Amino acid sequence: MNKKIFVPMATIGLLSSAILFANSASADTNMNVQAQDGIVSTDVNPLSTTSRGQVLIDGTGADVLDLTSGNTVTTGYLDFAYSGSFPLGAIGINKETEFVLVLPSELDDAAKDASFINYFRGTYDGPGWGAEPYQYKTSDIRMGVDNEGNTIVRFTNPPATWGIANGLHFNVNVSLDLGTFVTKTGIRIADADNGTHYDFNGAVVTDHDYTKIGDDNTVTSLNTHALDPGYDLLQQVPTVEDVYDTDTTISGTGVPGAKIEIYAGGKLIATDYVGTKGTYHITVPKQNEGVTIEVRQNTGVGWSTAATTIVQHKVSEIPAPKVNPIHEGDTVVTGTGHTPGNTIIITDSSGQEIGRGSVDSAGKYSITLTSSQPAYSILNVVETDGKDTSPITQVVVQAPIPNAITHIDNFSASQDQYITGTYTGSKVAKIGLTVDNAKKPLIKITPGNGNFSIFTSTYGITASSTVLVTLYDANDVALTSGNSVSVLP
Repeated sequence: MNKKIFVPMATIGLLSSAILFANSASADTNMNVQAQDGIVSTDVNPLSTTSRGQVLIDGTGADVLDLTSGNTVTTGYLDFAYSGSFPLGAIGINKETEFVLVLPSELDDAAKDASFINYFRGTYDGPGWGAEPYQYKTSDIRMGVDNEGNTIVRFTNPPATWGIANGLHFNVNVSLDLGTFVTKTGIRIADADNGTHYDFNGAVVTDHDYTKIGDDNTVTSLNTHALDPGYDLLQQVPTVEDVYDTDTTISGTGVPGAKIEIYAGGKLIATDYVGTKGTYHITVPKQNEGVTIEVRQNTGVGWSTAATTIVQHKVSEIPAPKVNPIHEGDTVVTGTGHTPGNTIIITDSSGQEIGRGSVDSAGKYSITLTSSQPAYSILNVVETDGKDTSPITQVVVQAPIPNAITHIDNFSASQDQYITGTYTGSKVAKIGLTVDNAKKPLIKITPGNGNFSIFTSTYGITASSTVLVTLYDANDVALTSGNSVSVLP
């Protein structure tokens, strides 16, 4: 005859707990040792428990870290607030747990630094704990890697009891002083790999089991593609123009205000700063042909990768050509050369040829560019006879001359025959009048700065007429909206 044995529920709970501790003790010892080395075993304890919830992110650096003091100081906190619960039926008696913060891969380099954990502060509040939240100590914090290869920060919580007389809910608040970490270590935070956001996750776990965090918790995205503005600044490499063995200056472009260092053959030969227009021109000793020139910049966040060029030999008895001012939008470069028949070659800052032409019998040249150049870009202009080449004339493209009527003289309908005034504009080619909404024939004028005079005797202007003056380009497209003429009796 079979006998039924009744076991009180309390006894079952104690037996379950005993089994739980027996299993977890073995798994804990193995997994903890491996986790210390940054490796987490995938041999998971089947009795482990993972909370369910979500990490919310806030803080002064949640949108973007801030650069101050000439970009030398980075500030900003990331504040992580986790709220989650163990599933119903979970039981733990005086058992240790961990809060695990799963970091995005863009923070891997930072996490490898031994000092990283020193920039975390936080509190734990869970079932069976005291009235005041537990304050994490640095000794409670360790780094690790989960079974999917993600870098994790592990916060050891104090032993607690849950699921018997206490609840199952946890609140963890952790703050990372990421700005100070970046300032102290110089380790920058890369832009988001996906181009849009950084993903974080977290959970409270038992038995060092990190395998179910992603399944049981909601990923939180930090919705910025560039958390650290200093990272992008550090990626910007200055440019350096061709350097010849006759040169006593080295030129190029960089970030306005950045410090420039120039090395020749590995030796520092000059320092200076990038100008407000993004260019630098630095005096240097002449260098021998074949020497490697390295130029790097510091925007305040550290030294960039160096731009390099090799010193070239220059044989030249031809003087550098003269170049008239060039403005953004211009497609023709004019100036004066040395010898009629010689060739003028124009290249951009990357050395790409953008125009060439000949010096005419009067020693002048006029060259059409393949495209207009933006303001503040550098053009290199040389003259060559096919064998020898002149020194480079470097010109900076100036901001465009605004297309505008700068002044209109008062006009007397009974006494004056001409409407006169002044104008500017690199694209201006024609000027015209509108009299009482009737558009009059356009008159050609010279682009740039100048005076205009429009004959009006046949236009029937009276003291009550509405007269507008408008500038046009070569294709009769209006460049201004029409300036009123003050018509007097």
